[in-house]
Amino acid sequence: SFVGYPLQLHGRVAGALFFNSRQRQFFREHEIHLISLLLPLASVAIENSNIIERLERTQHLSESLVQVSSKLAATQVLEEQMAALKHFMQKELAAPTFFLGLYDEVNDRIHFKIDYEDGADLELSSIPMKNEDSWTISSYMVKERKPIIWHDDARKQTECARLGIKPPPTITNCQTCVAFPLEVEGKSLGVISIQSMEPFAWDEIEVSTFETLALQASIAIHNTRLHQQVNKAHDTAIRVAQMTALGNLKSTLDTIVEGVKDVLGCDIVTLYTYQQDKDQFDYPPATAGKIRFPKNLTGALNHGTAPYEIIVMDDIYVSEDSQNDTVLGTPFIIRENVCSSVAVPLKVHDKRIGVLFINYCNEKHTFTKEELSNIRLFSSQAAIAISNAMLFEDEQKRRDVLKIIDEAAAP
Repeated sequence: SFVGYPLQLHGRVAGALFFNSRQRQFFREHEIHLISLLLPLASVAIENSNIIERLERTQHLSESLVQVSSKLAATQVLEEQMAALKHFMQKELAAPTFFLGLYDEVNDRIHFKIDYEDGADLELSSIPMKNEDSWTISSYMVKERKPIIWHDDARKQTECARLGIKPPPTITNCQTCVAFPLEVEGKSLGVISIQSMEPFAWDEIEVSTFETLALQASIAIHNTRLHQQVNKAHDTAIRVAQMTALGNLKSTLDTIVEGVKDVLGCDIVTLYTYQQDKDQFDYPPATAGKIRFPKNLTGALNHGTAPYEIIVMDDIYVSEDSQNDTVLGTPFIIRENVCSSVAVPLKVHDKRIGVLFINYCNEKHTFTKEELSNIRLFSSQAAIAISNAMLFEDEQKRRDVLKIIDEAAAP
């Protein structure tokens, strides 16, 4: 004999109760009446158990959120923040697959800082945003700043078709996806997402917790970026101050190229000094970065080369496609795979004293207003520092000559 009953409470099914007996026709009117009396009690007991379990789960997740929030706020190091977020998604949400990408507004790209799939860290990458036809979930969320949630394959297909997005390979087989934008004051910072191949992998409490985590991560990442900007401005001020310190010409040039490279984070910096009375550049230039010009070569540059094109300009020359640039597309640029450059004529009043080249290799770089402002600041101070160093060396040479004359004239 077999009897089964749904366990219902307030119109909602909480489970099912089954009775079996090896005796035929065991469940008669009396037994069924007793079972009917038991059903409400069983429904209430199961519902109370579920409520207690949800409350305990909610409390645990809340305590864990407080801990991860403290860790995010306690550091201004992005890598440490990423480690705290990764730990939470692994341990508290048991997410088998998740990622976090940060939006680079200048270059219109998403750079992934966390990419985890089935127990392994994937190689971090970046994706462009410009082609809307190839938008992924991350692209859509960064641009639209709207969450994406589905709990089964049917819903996934419907959502992707409705939004006009193409799921990446890691999403193709997932049944559950929960993704929230990272944003502060209406500005996109990136995207954070968890996925699972199981349908309905997370309940409402866990989804709500993850949404709160996304908000906390947004604030922490925003504050870290502000902190980095302040530090960068401080470093810039220090480098500018170092430039103005009077020294010999070589140490001045080395300070300038190293300072520019460190503050801007570029790949190669070259600085050619110019003798205006001779219309001649000195060679080799001062350099910082991966390239080093042969030290045994000295002399002057040939006319018609890029420095001669730049020295007569009145403002900085910006090229975000140096390989194909008519002025900067030199064999050096092609050989070193320089993709974007800024060339700056250095002058003090009407005197032209050099040219500064700032180069980014391997990938095109979009120059921000802040970067161009810093370049102009560095250039003006560099020109003054070089001019002073040249005057200092000329004065030293004059004094050395006078000393030799005095010694020769002495009885």
